[in-house]
Amino acid sequence: LSAYFTAKFLVVKKNHKLFFKNLLINLKDSNKYLSKDKNLSNSLKFIILIILIQFFCIDFKTYIYHLDLFHEGLWLTASSNAIYKNEFWQSSYIGRGLFGNFSNYFIWKISDINSIGISRFVALFFIMLNKVFLVLISKNLVEKTFLDSNKKFCLFIVLSFFLITLSDYNLNGPYSLRSFGLLFFIYFLLKFFDNFKVGSLPLLIIGFFSSVSFFWYIDVGVYINLTIFLLIIYLLLRKEFLISASIVFYILAGWVFFYTLLPKNEFINFYKNTLSIFLTIEYIQGLIYPTPFFSGDARSTRALLLILITGIFTINLLFKLNDKISLETKLSLVFLFLIACINFKSALSRSDTGHIKAGLSIIYIPLFYHFLYSVITKISFKNINFTNKYLQILLLILFFILGLSNNTNSNFRNLPNSLNSIKYLVSQDDNKFLNQDYNDFINYYKKISINDKCIQIFTNEVAIPYLLKKPTCTKYYVVYSASPITLQKDHVSSLILKRPKYILYKSEKDLYDDPIKRLTIVNEYILKNYTFFRKFNKFTILKRK
Repeated sequence: LSAYFTAKFLVVKKNHKLFFKNLLINLKDSNKYLSKDKNLSNSLKFIILIILIQFFCIDFKTYIYHLDLFHEGLWLTASSNAIYKNEFWQSSYIGRGLFGNFSNYFIWKISDINSIGISRFVALFFIMLNKVFLVLISKNLVEKTFLDSNKKFCLFIVLSFFLITLSDYNLNGPYSLRSFGLLFFIYFLLKFFDNFKVGSLPLLIIGFFSSVSFFWYIDVGVYINLTIFLLIIYLLLRKEFLISASIVFYILAGWVFFYTLLPKNEFINFYKNTLSIFLTIEYIQGLIYPTPFFSGDARSTRALLLILITGIFTINLLFKLNDKISLETKLSLVFLFLIACINFKSALSRSDTGHIKAGLSIIYIPLFYHFLYSVITKISFKNINFTNKYLQILLLILFFILGLSNNTNSNFRNLPNSLNSIKYLVSQDDNKFLNQDYNDFINYYKKISINDKCIQIFTNEVAIPYLLKKPTCTKYYVVYSASPITLQKDHVSSLILKRPKYILYKSEKDLYDDPIKRLTIVNEYILKNYTFFRKFNKFTILKRK
């Protein structure tokens, strides 16, 4: 992309000074985009209504299936630890973030319902919110576009539909609960580019999100803060010193707010936990990205090609005159591309299918916009009037039908019983989410540990302490995350202090990395101080000597 930009810069017959002047032009001299279109505002309301209806057309009973004891355990057990100990970072060493790991804590407190079902409902609810923000982002981009009302409506509808269809309700799509914080930030960043006002709400949210994002998800916090840094650099180049100072002030105010809000020990543990994860997580759970083209992995090569194609579109956009593409549009799409590249770090760190999907999620916004804009500008709509209310309604109905067909769990017949379906999901007992092997083991382990105040496992079945309804004996409930030597030593110190009577040492059902090979210091302590107690079905239990 750097080579392409340089070649474009040298080949295009355009004054180089004029190129930079177009990017740093005073907004008072900028060509403002067309006034707000009522058709877009009305269509936005209809689409949001459609998204809500589609959500309540889901058959929530279909989400009662076997628990993913590792991934879902990341937030189930952390949240239950917080409930029992009334602490966050002191009760659990977490790898995601405050909301990423303790989301259930807040939901359980608000709803007074402690279940796996409500955890899955909340994940679905945030997917619905992601759809809403994707539509809001689409509307903001289209409003900035130099097109007539007819073409704007067409661009908005098609762009919204393409983005929404990527966000399905199977809980494995690119836009998950984690994505909400990033989409929320993107929307207000684009709103800020609308006016560049010092005292605006978008500017306040951008600055305050420096701290908030780290309490959402740690990786999202890093990505957002890097984006804010790039924004400040751009504003300084524009000599927007007051706006830059305002952002810095809001950033500091946000951190001061959380420092005063949280107990001192909690804030210190938050800092240590976040720094440790930032420095070690890629060594702990990293998966090397497949070599493009030569590895034979089409998915990883296609992902990089999508980024390159979007980058070429974005570079071409920069060289267009401001009377064809507004400065606001250029900034929005350039920063969307930069955020998309930064977000792709998730795919580079752990390069499996799920993380590559999540890493690509943001790139689709500028990619679809560029593609649709280039197509729609070349099409003549002389015989089609999208401003006609009946045609708009017809298109929105089609939008609704296609949206339902995209989600296998959605059907319009589910709408009348949606509340009962939700109630059924959130009220199910934990054993409905377990197979017979785990149900038998949980019942047995409850009996032998009835007098124990805490539970300790040495496998990756992270949800087991939650299922046993007891806190973990150490804060390292995800044992593999305690791989660094300093954390292993702290883990051992906690075991010495708590002295759990039993430890779940091995499991033939554990699908992930073997902690016995990874945590050698902890394993050595366990073998010295614990002896074989029983193998119950596929689970090996040790007992303190």
